[in-house]
Amino acid sequence: MSMKRIMVVDDEKEIRELFHDVLESRGYEVVVCDSGKAAIEAVKEQKIFAAFIDIRMPGIDGVQTLKEIKSIQPEMQVVMITGYTRNEAVEEALRLGCFVCMMKPFKLRDILGVLEVIEAGLDDNLPLAA
Repeated sequence: MSMKRIMVVDDEKEIRELFHDVLESRGYEVVVCDSGKAAIEAVKEQKIFAAFIDIRMPGIDGVQTLKEIKSIQPEMQVVMITGYTRNEAVEEALRLGCFVCMMKPFKLRDILGVLEVIEAGLDDNLPLAA
């Protein structure tokens, strides 16, 4: 099995480092981006299996980033990250095709659990919906 590439997009360095360390230790290749703009550029240049994207970021927010990257790689599974309960941005992200929204704070098992579900769905050729 080839190594799967996962992108983490968050303006908070600690979140990017947490995801990077956890995912890399599980055998994933990890691309970290500190902005929506950087994420869009990364998606144009390389195939990404899945992405974790913060909804609230300066500049291009997570919802706009989701919209742009889905237009480039529609098959990518995207998990939105937010510290806010249900709001318009979360609703819009779900409409645009994100797999699920994870609420901050989250635990290591939450990150790995979401990836396990994505991997299982892809392995079984099951459609994945939010």
